[in-house]
Amino acid sequence: MARLLFRIILAAATVLIVTACGADKEFRVNGRIDGFGTGNLRLVYYNGEGVQSLAATAVDGRFMVTGRLDKEAFIRVYTNNGAVAGRLIVAPGETVEATFNLSDPTKMKLDGNDNSKRLAKFVEANADIIKSGDTAGLNAIIEKYVGDNKNRAVAGVLL
Repeated sequence: MARLLFRIILAAATVLIVTACGADKEFRVNGRIDGFGTGNLRLVYYNGEGVQSLAATAVDGRFMVTGRLDKEAFIRVYTNNGAVAGRLIVAPGETVEATFNLSDPTKMKLDGNDNSKRLAKFVEANADIIKSGDTAGLNAIIEKYVGDNKNRAVAGVLL
């Protein structure tokens, strides 16, 4: 009986240790896509080992997904027909609250980390030029942003 109890305690301790060590690499996205409804989503990102793809189901536009990262990553959210529904930046251990708009990708709200907030702020501040299709104008504002923010992940995302 004592041996069985010892094995149970040892197994429980092992599970706790493994879970505790791995949790810091997990990220979470709580999202909403206005105008989407119910359907499947695909989140695509690079985790340091290769390109990863996560499936999520949105119900009334709301979804939640978790994944694993070794370092901060840029994530694209696609609908089941391949349309880009949104973009965000997340790091291991973070939870990002994301709101996207399927009919207007410049309407987005990201909360949970500074880089996602910066991305949303850039897109919102430059929505008119993004929608206009003025490639030269868009390249100019991206060039200025990158020049002023060389060490920020958003600069790399915008490039």
